[in-house]
Amino acid sequence: MALFRRPGGEGSAEPGKSGGGSGAVPAPAFSPDKARKFFEHAAANHETTNYEYAMTLWLDGLRLDPASLAGLEGFFKSTAELLGTKEGAKGPRKETIKQYSGARSELDRFLYALLQWGIHPGDAGSGVRATSSAAALGLHATTRWLGERALAKAMADRRPRKEWFTALME
Repeated sequence: MALFRRPGGEGSAEPGKSGGGSGAVPAPAFSPDKARKFFEHAAANHETTNYEYAMTLWLDGLRLDPASLAGLEGFFKSTAELLGTKEGAKGPRKETIKQYSGARSELDRFLYALLQWGIHPGDAGSGVRATSSAAALGLHATTRWLGERALAKAMADRRPRKEWFTALME
């Protein structure tokens, strides 16, 4: 499993193992500058109450910079607003969910787990999956941010599960 690090931070496109072998998996190209454009567009759509589209823009930006806490917070803010509207009370459309459900990489699994937790905010299991995916990507600050919230949800659950706490500890 490759661990991605940015020089001086998290989430760089440099794989943890360097090797010229044919079995090397190319690392995703993270680009905070491109992500910032998605985040700006997402914030503008959020302000115009286009919450579902804003959610997808936050996730697309997080695909380019998964270490962005501002992008993560913006995503959950837009999701909460969507779920608070009459039209969005059932969650996003199936097309939006399908857009992120094809888990081809750990980053895709991370984005899908975020989407699932966003549309089911009371589900501690979704929070644990999102936290575990962030940890698998080596996103330390993101893992901590998500983990604190997932732990609170797991402790508040009517039937907390031991595996949730074990996964969060790991």
